[in-house]
Amino acid sequence: MITAVIFDYGGTLVYPRDSWERIKPRAVYETYKALYDNGLKMSLEEFISFEESFFDEYSKLEAEEKMDVPDIEKYGKLVEQLFPEKSREWWESLAKTITAVFWSVVINNYDVRTDAHQTLETLRSREFKMAIISNHHNHEALVGHLKGMGLDGFFFPIISSCQFPFKKPDSRIFNVCLDILRVKSSNAVYVGDTPDIDVVGAKLAGMKSVLIRDPLKEGETFAMPDRIISNLSELISVIPQL
Repeated sequence: MITAVIFDYGGTLVYPRDSWERIKPRAVYETYKALYDNGLKMSLEEFISFEESFFDEYSKLEAEEKMDVPDIEKYGKLVEQLFPEKSREWWESLAKTITAVFWSVVINNYDVRTDAHQTLETLRSREFKMAIISNHHNHEALVGHLKGMGLDGFFFPIISSCQFPFKKPDSRIFNVCLDILRVKSSNAVYVGDTPDIDVVGAKLAGMKSVLIRDPLKEGETFAMPDRIISNLSELISVIPQL
């Protein structure tokens, strides 16, 4: 019997209005403005080139190590390279500022799914334990966004991959959550929108899986979920069948 429902975050509980390809340049521009205000001498074009090269190296590292390095750590190194003459305290302060600037643009692009609140209220009224596991580079931004939308109170724990040296679909991140919940994997279901990460990870951990349909990801190769839904509200009728 299912007693715990664990959710992905982006694309599952919240959904973007614009694509990452459209949002990232805006976030990078706002980051540049914050750096410029603090003395950066590069042109915007120079910074964009520098930023791409800098984060490409981290992307390679993350792919090799199968983990997500926290953005605050990355921006700390970026600020250090751009302002080598400044103090460590100054680097850390500016890194916090630009991390917040970048993520404010990103999270403002996400809206909560229209049926999320009612679905979560119903699940809570039926005494399901609920949690979040997200591959995310900024845990504070994730929690802050959930609070801003009035969703944080539904979930414990809220887990971000940047807190660990592994990420979905690695079964260890699911096991961390299950241990905190004190729930067996056979009594838990994971709800996500990315087949090769969410469905595969849930299965590796021995959990049931529900895939919320995303037309942009339907071409992906994936392990078959136990159920496919189009809206979160369908969970109310689907969960008893698992």
